Amino acid sequence: MESVLNVNVTKYKSVKDRSKPMEVNLWEVLSDKTPSKTIDKLRELMPRTPQNELERQTVKIQLEAITVNANYFNGAAKQDNPNYKETGLMFIDIDGKDNLHIKCMEKLKADLSKIANIAYIELSCSGDGLHVLMPILTPKDLSAHYEAVNDHFKRLGIVIDKQVKGVTRLKYLSKDPFAFVRHDAIPYAAILNSEDRQSQEQFNDSMERYGKKKV
Repeated sequence: MESVLNVNVTKYKSVKDRSKPMEVNLWEVLSDKTPSKTIDKLRELMPRTPQNELERQTVKIQLEAITVNANYFNGAAKQDNPNYKETGLMFIDIDGKDNLHIKCMEKLKADLSKIANIAYIELSCSGDGLHVLMPILTPKDLSAHYEAVNDHFKRLGIVIDKQVKGVTRLKYLSKDPFAFVRHDAIPYAAILNSEDRQSQEQFNDSMERYGKKKV
């Protein structure tokens, strides 16, 4: 199948256990709608409170995880492991706790689906955030692409987690029977050099869906 999501990634038993990495097809993983008791338990522990946070984290670290931004073909995803190939995708994490002003993630999912650069959107494991996957024009410039998309989302009033921008970063495997999919998403071309902070004006026209001027 022709799809920007038809790439191989690396899967781990959990974020704490990277001892036996497995090469898997990303689309096959995303399209697997088998229910997860662990995710059900995590979502039962919502909303977040100081009292349940420790239990939430204990449950969360049991979830399987994948490296969306790169596929590691020899060893685990670590900073000192050069044995990887970029997938051409960028993982964007919209965390509910950083976006308390957003009252309905399903509505945000529907709004973001209008952006032609976005290939996949699903509810996060907790259910109060979104996982977004976007193809990028220059995989080697992942960090610069991420700085640009962070800048664009910030203009829309959306905070994204900058901790997931590296090739080693993991995405927890979530479940969303109503995930949005666009197999022919347009690669995101904008880059933002962290040194000079100069952004190329190459973000898709569908950003105007938000009533914003083109950036």
